[in-house]
Amino acid sequence: MKALELYDKSVLANGDMSKDELEVGVQGVMSLMEPSYLEGKTKTAIHMRRLLFAASICVANASDGISKEETVVFEEFFGEGEFDKNLNVKALAGTLEERIKTVKEVASTPQRMQILNDLCTMSRASGHTTEPERTVMNEIADALDVPRSFICQSLAKDVEPD
Repeated sequence: MKALELYDKSVLANGDMSKDELEVGVQGVMSLMEPSYLEGKTKTAIHMRRLLFAASICVANASDGISKEETVVFEEFFGEGEFDKNLNVKALAGTLEERIKTVKEVASTPQRMQILNDLCTMSRASGHTTEPERTVMNEIADALDVPRSFICQSLAKDVEPD
């Protein structure tokens, strides 16, 4: 019912809510109905987690390396003690393209949007999102075929880990 209410407010039904805003709203509603991909055992959940792992490290490293605050957020996603300070960030970044390709094959648009939503949480770990972090997220959004405006909307709301 909530998704229908959002649709009724959208430009598709002669309302004033944009298509992107509608998609963000529906994604929020849908995420309440699905178990978190961070704990899921499905093929899709596993590939989404693999992408979040690599992408969150790339976002965190985009501005002056990975901070203590970013390490805390990373461990909120993956578990206490899961961050390895000796991680080869460059090698991990080299896996992003393949991980994105796989996620595009197995995950729906709302699921891909959830990954970006979680990346926004990472980017705000130290209090604000920097331009280099935003650039990394924009590149990932483009590769996932998710509108960049979704990142703007996610950063504008109160973001918490899924």
